[in-house]
Amino acid sequence: MAGLKFSFHSVKLVGFMFASISLTEVESFPSGAGIQACIDLIPDHQGVTPQTSTPPFDITILPATVTPGATVQVTLSSTDGNLFYRGLAIQARLATGNSDTIGTFFNTDPTVWRAYDCPGSTIGGLTHTNSDEKVLPQVFVWTAPNNLAGDVQFRVTVVRTFTTLWANFASPVLQLQGNPPPNTLPTITCPDPVSVETFPGFEGNVASWDPPTCTDPDQDDTTLAVSCSPMPNTFFPGIGSNVVTCSCTDAQSATVQCTFTVTIVANDPEIMCPPDVVVQSRVDIDGNTANWPAPTCTDADQSDNTLSITCSPPSGSFFPGITTSSVVCTCLDNAGASATCPIQVTVTPAGGPMEGCMGNPCGGNECREAPGSDAGYTCHSVTGQGCTP
Repeated sequence: MAGLKFSFHSVKLVGFMFASISLTEVESFPSGAGIQACIDLIPDHQGVTPQTSTPPFDITILPATVTPGATVQVTLSSTDGNLFYRGLAIQARLATGNSDTIGTFFNTDPTVWRAYDCPGSTIGGLTHTNSDEKVLPQVFVWTAPNNLAGDVQFRVTVVRTFTTLWANFASPVLQLQGNPPPNTLPTITCPDPVSVETFPGFEGNVASWDPPTCTDPDQDDTTLAVSCSPMPNTFFPGIGSNVVTCSCTDAQSATVQCTFTVTIVANDPEIMCPPDVVVQSRVDIDGNTANWPAPTCTDADQSDNTLSITCSPPSGSFFPGITTSSVVCTCLDNAGASATCPIQVTVTPAGGPMEGCMGNPCGGNECREAPGSDAGYTCHSVTGQGCTP
C-alpha cells in the first residue's frame, strides 16, 4: 500500500514531555498537553524552549491519499536510535486554513492516551495521560470527517525529557483523493552581472548572457518557460547600468523572478610613455631637474587631442637625491576612463661615469652628461673655464 514517509530536515519538532528529570524541577502537565498549547503545540515547561535542531523523527502515513470518512495509519518513529520519550501531542488539521483540529483519533490505550480537546474541536488530537517512559515507534489511527474538503497535515510535539523537546512539526500532506497535488514553486538563478565596453565611436553596445537556471520538482526543467526582459543580444544605449529581469513559469502558471545588471562601460584609452630618463646630479646639490616628452594617448571614443594627459610629478620637476624615482602618467577621456604608464627617472652622481662620458673624452677636464648635445656630454675646465669636446 502506497504511503507517505517524512524525515525532518528543516522542520522543528517539539514534544509534550511533561515530566521532571530531577527532584529540583517542577512537573508541568504530566497528564498531557494543556489548552494553552492548542494552536502552537508548545508546552509550558517553565522557560524551556523547543530544540532548533532537525527533529530526529519520521512520520509515515498509510495510505498516501484519503477520502471523506476513510481511516489512515500515522506512524511516528525515531531516526537517531533513541526510542524513548515521555510526552507527545498530535493533531489533525487541514493543510491550509485555520488551526482547528479535524477528524477523529482512535484511542488504542486510554491508560496512555486521552483526547486532546481544544475549544471548538472534535477528537482531532491525542496527548499522553502520564509522564512514564514510552517507546517508539508509535502508531495512531485517524478517521477523516465525512465532510472532508481538503488535504490534511498532522502536527506533532514530542518531549524526551523535561528540557529536551521538539515542537509543532508537520507531517507530509495527506492528499484528499481527487485533489491535485500541491504545486511547488520553481526556483530561478540569474547569471552573473555582465559588463560590456561601448562600441567604438558610439555610446552603447549589444550585450548577451547565458540563460538563467530554472528548476522545478513538479515537472521536467526543460518544460519550464524561461524569459528575460530585455532579451539577450539587445542593444543597450548609453554608458551605465541596466537592470534585466528574468522569469521562470511552471505548468501551473506559478512564476518566480530574479534580476541582474548589464553595465556598458566606456572604452579605456591607451597610453604609451616615453623612455626612462637618466640625469646627472648638479654639483652643488644632490638632485636635478628632469624633462621628457609627453606620453602618446589614443581613444576609440574621442579625438586624441581632446584627451587629458598628466604626469605626476610633471616634466621639469626637480628630483632630489641620487636615486631612481617613479613618475606615473595618466590619460583620461571624457567618460572618466583612464590608462596609466610609468617613467623611471634616475639621478646619477655629479661627474659620474655616464654613457656620454665613458672613456673620459674630456681628458683632464670635467665631463658632464648632456643628452641634448651632439656629443651627449660637455667638458668643463677644472679651473672653471668651460670648454667643448
